[in-house]
Amino acid sequence: MVTQEMMSKTSPMASDAFLGSLTSMTNDEDMQGILDAQNHMLGRFEKTNEMLSNFNSLSSQRYNNVHQQFTGHTQLLLDMKGDLDAIFRRLRNLKGKLARDYPRAFSAAIEDEKKPDLGEGDHDNKGASQTNQVRTIDGDVEEKEEPDGAREHNDQMDEKGELSSTSNNSTNGAKVTNSEPPVYLVD
Repeated sequence: MVTQEMMSKTSPMASDAFLGSLTSMTNDEDMQGILDAQNHMLGRFEKTNEMLSNFNSLSSQRYNNVHQQFTGHTQLLLDMKGDLDAIFRRLRNLKGKLARDYPRAFSAAIEDEKKPDLGEGDHDNKGASQTNQVRTIDGDVEEKEEPDGAREHNDQMDEKGELSSTSNNSTNGAKVTNSEPPVYLVD
């Protein structure tokens, strides 16, 4: 029988033998190469981790800046939408009031607005002459130029809401009903 004492004496010898066989299987140069490779990879991973941390902090700062700008722009758009809603509500109210007070002139203005512009040029030319085409008895067409201000008109609304015009040179002050609607400027 093997006693406890014998086992304790043989056991360290067996473990030493096993450890010695394991250490003899490894090459010290190979182990040093593995340790160097691991240290190199550790350094690269630490640098990569630091770069990613810097990138994350920079991205967070940029995101906060852009988020604040976006929030400001969104608020600006909401304010502008509210202002435009108020403007269009006022315009609808003014149109309704004009339609109630001057229905014929308002409907004529709406119809005139729907007509396409044939590109007759700029109507705001002050001091420019107007060209009128006149058909003669022979059937020929002559162009007659009149400078602005040659015909003076006094436009007034009569009691029916129609536009009447008094011309100094063509009717000698007689009242003539004009088919064009008046233009109202509202501030």
